[in-house]
Amino acid sequence: MIQDWKAKHNLTSLEQIDIINDGVTYSFIIKKPSRTAVDLMAQKGIDREVVETNKILIANTVLGGDLDAMEADGGIYQALLQKLTLKVKDYQATVKKL
Repeated sequence: MIQDWKAKHNLTSLEQIDIINDGVTYSFIIKKPSRTAVDLMAQKGIDREVVETNKILIANTVLGGDLDAMEADGGIYQALLQKLTLKVKDYQATVKKL
């Protein structure tokens, strides 16, 4: 399945996020969001549409895993969103004066 996702999305790597709740580990396979998704999230953020922004982030990064648990348990959903948000913010950029 991992190789299929890599081929489908033209990726060299994917990541796994594990969330532990009450001693049970829930795993999710994620990819980096596309530029289109980032643009959509930025627009929804400007419009203060947090729920829509979250939906876009989940839909465009989570490829598979314990999706039923994510839908059924708000704590798992929130923990996943926090990790995904950190992944998106993990990029670093520098500016140089020329």
